[in-house]
Amino acid sequence: MKLTDLINEEKYTIIDPKGNPAGTGTKMQANQRQKKLGGSKKGYFVVPANKSLKARRTLEKYKFDFKNPKLQDLMSDLYFESVNEGRAFVQAARKAKEEGKTEFEFNGKTYPVTLKESEIKLKDIFNESSIINEAKLLPKGTKVIITHPKFKGDRGIIIGTGLTNGDYQVQTNGKIKGIEPKYLKVDKPDTKKEERNLKNLAGVIKIDLSEALEMLEEGGVLEAIDHLEIAVERLQDMIKDLKRKK
Repeated sequence: MKLTDLINEEKYTIIDPKGNPAGTGTKMQANQRQKKLGGSKKGYFVVPANKSLKARRTLEKYKFDFKNPKLQDLMSDLYFESVNEGRAFVQAARKAKEEGKTEFEFNGKTYPVTLKESEIKLKDIFNESSIINEAKLLPKGTKVIITHPKFKGDRGIIIGTGLTNGDYQVQTNGKIKGIEPKYLKVDKPDTKKEERNLKNLAGVIKIDLSEALEMLEEGGVLEAIDHLEIAVERLQDMIKDLKRKK
């Protein structure tokens, strides 16, 4: 059994504000549906389908107060339980292989130790600095840097969805190449300038809000609105800058 199989066979469901599950599908499908419904802020949570009863019990414990921060955290933990299970599976397989065993037990079931080295390296699949994060494959269109010595840091873009024979299909220098995940990293833009601008903006917005509050306390509603509108314009400009960076 491959770890990717363990991940892909996992089904997810959406738990509504009353604790009822609403169908099953892939993690991506569930996340897209949840977003359309308003997300966790509206009481819709994505969890592994086999955790739906546990999710309902959690909601019942907090009297369906889905805005409760503790409840939000617990539902988030349920969402990532399958990822933790995947990590544990790989660790168990690796340990068995190192000990020279031909099989190992996991969650009450016995599995043969037939994993290849590339499948057994936890960091290649789950590490936060890895190309695959929290059991999600990089989507089509993701910009990447190829770290394999043969390509010397060439940049490319993923053109396929998911993995093909364990490789990503990457377009680089006008050609399409199959590249192992361990030789890829996300080509993240340099956002240091934007980070500085955002920190500065936070201070300016704070002043705008303080002045708006002072105007309200003095009865100057229109003046307060002016300060708030200025703050909104500043935020909108920042959003435009970040969108261009993306």
